[in-house]
Amino acid sequence: LRPFHELLLDLLVPETGRYSFFNGMAGTRMFLNEVYARVVEAELRGFGLVTDWTEMEAGARDGDETPKLIETSENNEEADATWKGVKRVYYNLEKYHLPIVHF
Repeated sequence: LRPFHELLLDLLVPETGRYSFFNGMAGTRMFLNEVYARVVEAELRGFGLVTDWTEMEAGARDGDETPKLIETSENNEEADATWKGVKRVYYNLEKYHLPIVHF
């Protein structure tokens, strides 16, 4: 993301400009998702930008706190309809942290 973030500085309007992105890196492992989020936050801080995080529900999986991959296929009745036909779920954490970046 670094090359894009370098360009972003010229695109954001000072004081009122806002930017967000899909924070889905390592979206099947909570610990790694948090690590990647902090790495990106530190990178943006280096450009003089502030990152605010808004926590959102992303759909709990049967109350299980451990993220699990759901292998989907046309015949898998347990698969979430959203993922039907997808070979591997790319985001299945219970919470999503929406980044809002600004000066």
